[in-house]
Amino acid sequence: MNSPVTPDPIERELKLGVRHLSADRLDSLLAQLDIEQVVRLPEQRLGNTYFDTATGALHALGVAVRLRQVDDQIEMTVKVREPDESGLTQRQEWNLPVTTHALDWSALQALPLAPSVQELLDPAHLRPVFQNVLWRTDWRIQDQGLALTISLDRGEVSVGSATSPVSEVELEWHQGSLERLVSLGMTLADHIPAYMAVISKAERGERLIRGQSPLADPLPQTPLGWVNRLSRMLDPLAGPSPEAAVHALRASGASCADEWGKRLMAGDIPVGLGRWMIETQQEHSRHGCA
Repeated sequence: MNSPVTPDPIERELKLGVRHLSADRLDSLLAQLDIEQVVRLPEQRLGNTYFDTATGALHALGVAVRLRQVDDQIEMTVKVREPDESGLTQRQEWNLPVTTHALDWSALQALPLAPSVQELLDPAHLRPVFQNVLWRTDWRIQDQGLALTISLDRGEVSVGSATSPVSEVELEWHQGSLERLVSLGMTLADHIPAYMAVISKAERGERLIRGQSPLADPLPQTPLGWVNRLSRMLDPLAGPSPEAAVHALRASGASCADEWGKRLMAGDIPVGLGRWMIETQQEHSRHGCA
């Protein structure tokens, strides 16, 4: 969700996977932190329909096309994955209002997208492929020149009878210091059981379509790759799989692997894990390591 106050069409966000986190609990936590301005907005129901080819060609190109209905309003969104920056997920994003629950083909084809994407943007290629229904609570944050939205999303992605739950906190940058945004994300992870989430809703749907579990992904070859695998093993798409999560935790070189591993095997998410994952990704990003 790219805010109208964002000065360019690039979405930058940090995402935490959580379990059993209520909006009131997050609201209470934000009130305890030293933040200049926190405004909680009413909960909204988001209904999203994603479009792709039968073979997932758009997803393979790093592109997501969706229709989102919020109350009586409908918008069409196009997202294009960009290389991550300092551990933050980046996407080009365009949000276009539409009057019916149908794609606006002329508006899609007017976007500055690569020719390989443009040739897929017509009714002969695209079809609805999966849906998600989310309950979202937003907080508008202003702090030390930083403007961001914190969103708590709870719901599920569905493809036919197959479903995958969504429970995550997103910190989306609008303006100001990206370092301050990351710092705030780590502070939140100091107070709640959380892990750095790397699976997008679009990937969640695509994996459900193909029946592809993260457990079957090739094993990483680098410490950062093992951190990302740890995130995937903690995700509901992988079960989650405590055994595989502990293996990834040890392979990533965490100093608290023994202590956290016991908690993971018990089905818990240890407080502090999320901060360590974010810090590790930041460190590798700063030094250009894979």
